[in-house]
Amino acid sequence: MDLKPGYPFHSPTIQEDPAHPQQSSGARILHLDELEFLMGLTSTKNGALRTSLGYPNPWKINCVEIGNKDKLNNGQASYSLYRFSAFYNAVTANYPDMTIIASYAGISLPSTAGQDYHVYNRPNLLANQFDYFNHSARSHKTLIEETSIVATSFVLS
Repeated sequence: MDLKPGYPFHSPTIQEDPAHPQQSSGARILHLDELEFLMGLTSTKNGALRTSLGYPNPWKINCVEIGNKDKLNNGQASYSLYRFSAFYNAVTANYPDMTIIASYAGISLPSTAGQDYHVYNRPNLLANQFDYFNHSARSHKTLIEETSIVATSFVLS
């Protein structure tokens, strides 16, 4: 499951606002409602809604990725400063056994978080990463979700 933590591509990023946390927490509340809909008991508001739609049994969600492509359009600054931790803290407070995955590798993470390694690069740079995982730290679980070549044309030899 993927939660979008306040970083839409074509509108402003949700800002951290310690003076008005309810404004920046709206997206977190929406995602907690979504998780409750999927996993909640029938006695909860959103679990009851799921039941009314014909799905009385909750689903088990083992992991949640927070964000997707947060390195685009300079999104990594707000992601690593406050967006990831806000969602991580909110989700783990309610679902402590869930694995939380960051949307890209290379940022400082809590010891229980994983990271998503997805890279878009030119063919020669991807080839240079052939043994990347042979030399990577093993401190966090890593999801290899996407790898893609970014080039207008190239020749395989």
